[in-house]
Amino acid sequence: SFRPIRLQFRDIFYIQMVASPDKTLLYTFVQMEGSKSDCDKYLVKITLKSVDNSSPSQASVTMRPITLDQHCYDDLQNIDVALITNKRMLSQITKYDEKHRVIVEVDISICGQLRI
Repeated sequence: SFRPIRLQFRDIFYIQMVASPDKTLLYTFVQMEGSKSDCDKYLVKITLKSVDNSSPSQASVTMRPITLDQHCYDDLQNIDVALITNKRMLSQITKYDEKHRVIVEVDISICGQLRI
């Protein structure tokens, strides 16, 4: 399935995973409740890594969260920073369960509230 996935964490943050229209890329980013100036106070590190201990592959990015009002699937090109993972990297960090669902480990770190 290539439907967008959005999961809430730490009350006001959401991780979003969206496939590109041609299904060759996976965009992963964090959204946040609040205004753009609220988002500018935070840095978030996203890491996708293999659940298989024999594969050390991982991909990560540090970014500012974006506001919830961006319609992610329609606005993929307007997202400033996202972790963009291609098919080759996805094949190295994902595995499938017995129901053919994709499994990947996602680590998210909030790098504190910045004082501006």
